[in-house]
Amino acid sequence: MYEVVPLENAALVEEELRRQAATFEELLGSPPTHLDTHQHVHRHEPVRSVLARIGAELGRPVREVTEFARYSGAFYAEGAIDIDSLLSLLARLPPGVTELGCHPAAWVDFDSDYGRDRERELKTLCDPRVRWAIDELGIELRSFADLVGAAS
Repeated sequence: MYEVVPLENAALVEEELRRQAATFEELLGSPPTHLDTHQHVHRHEPVRSVLARIGAELGRPVREVTEFARYSGAFYAEGAIDIDSLLSLLARLPPGVTELGCHPAAWVDFDSDYGRDRERELKTLCDPRVRWAIDELGIELRSFADLVGAAS
């Protein structure tokens, strides 16, 4: 984990999150489409409450906090990075909005098992059978930018 401020200090966490949100808006001209944290540290207090409050103020969803969208790490977290596992996962998605977490990469500039997994994720996601299944199952691909406002 990369800790910029002590995560148990809510005031410092809030100051850092607000600074990052302001920097994002300054650089890109608009607030982020959604909020989350590296390695999901916002699953735990006080980061969760602070990020939820900032998300509400910005009118932006927060991964795994905002109720309208589910998050699933099943594609990469369980080591199921192959076409059959992904097709099965897509077929089991419940109605509503689900974010599938993954970290695909065309190339990796570091040596680790996960680096190779990232390349496998990209290959799997680009397999034409995935697009066919998405169409057949009636899944609509969306970005958080499409969903801004649904979180309010």
